[in-house]
Parts: sequence; structure tokens; C-alpha cells
Amino acid sequence: MLEEKATQELQETQRRVIEAEAELTRIIEHRQDSLRDVFRSVTDRLSMQAYINRLDEAIATQQSIIAIIKQDEEFARQRWLEVRQDAEVMDKLHETAHEEYVAEANREEQNELDEWATRRRAA
Repeated sequence: MLEEKATQELQETQRRVIEAEAELTRIIEHRQDSLRDVFRSVTDRLSMQAYINRLDEAIATQQSIIAIIKQDEEFARQRWLEVRQDAEVMDKLHETAHEEYVAEANREEQNELDEWATRRRAA
């Protein structure tokens, strides 16, 4: 069913957003922990600064990844809404068709009863 597939795709993109945001949080926390270290030498400090720069790049990259995944999520949400609306329309059409069928069946039955009553009076 299309609605089920659209729901699964939306849930999958939401899961990916959560995972990507968790990874970003992990990188940021690691960066903050690294900044707390005490350095004994200039070389250690320079090495740590290079490492922090790499972490900053990783943060920027992860933020870009999150932005892309959120776009995917929005697309999946829009697709889900479209499919859901289509399903609601089809349900309403089905319901209306059924109501029309029942009404027609009731009219036919009433006509037959009226005919029967008319023939019975005539006899």
C-alpha cells in the first residue's frame, strides 16, 4: 500500500535525522572535552589545535549532512501527506458510492413494494 510505504520512508528519514544529530552532539561533546585538556608543551598545544580544527570541520560537515537529511525528511513528509490525502479522498469516494448504492437499493425496494401494493389493491 502506498500509504504504508510513504509512512515507512518518513519514519526512516526521521530516524536518520535523529542519528545524524546524535553524531553531531557526540562530536561537539568530544571537542569540548578536548579543550579541557592541559598541555605541557607548545607542540602538544599545536597538535591539539590542529585536532580541534579537524573536529570543527567534522562539525560543519555533520551540520551539512543534517541539513540534507532534513530536506529528505521534508520531502518524505510532503509525500506522506499527499498519499494520505489521496487515501482519504478514495475512502470518501468509496463511502459516497456505497451510500449511493444503498440509497438506490432502497428506492428500488420501495418501488417494488409500491407496485406490489398497487397490484394488490387492483386485484
